[in-house]
Amino acid sequence: MNEKMQEISKKYMELLMDDAGERAGVSLLSTGTVAPMLFFHGVNGMKTYSPDYMPDERSKDEFVDNARILCIAHGADAAVFLAEAWINVPRPVEALNFSKPTSRCAERQEAIIILGQTLDTCQQLILPMQCCEKGKYVWPGEGHKIEAKSITGRFSNILPFKITEARERKLAQDILDKRGVKTDEQIYREEEREHRMCWRL
Repeated sequence: MNEKMQEISKKYMELLMDDAGERAGVSLLSTGTVAPMLFFHGVNGMKTYSPDYMPDERSKDEFVDNARILCIAHGADAAVFLAEAWINVPRPVEALNFSKPTSRCAERQEAIIILGQTLDTCQQLILPMQCCEKGKYVWPGEGHKIEAKSITGRFSNILPFKITEARERKLAQDILDKRGVKTDEQIYREEEREHRMCWRL
């Protein structure tokens, strides 16, 4: 991929990350939770995919597997993963505790995680989940963005190593059809964007 294409892919990744942040804020205010979701840009434009239900580790692995196949089937050059997560925040001058899962650490905090990927770069955005005095969630606070060449973990490396060709896309789509995996359009009308922005006011 040449330098111009890399820049275009990065812009799509940033657009998808912004969209994921907006979607997360609206979902948090309306339902009090943020469902896992994949956003991606490929030969057929921008789309989303979200699983119906992820009650266990196996379903999470299936979601990631489907997400990777979707990116192959659509020739994706940018992808973004959105989810809630526990993050471990140590007290000042203290080291992180890696001896037990983050969900069981006293220093843990709820956050929204947005992972963006192109074929040659990655970005991670962490948005804190905050409550008002009445105990209800408010719009996510200021995020902390990290840029890197790669990110490790279950939800990393969603994209293939190169933009896939037509034959590869067809094979991947055949697999998705057999699994019944479908995507939603990720292009919003202007009035929908205005409606979502009203949640910030």
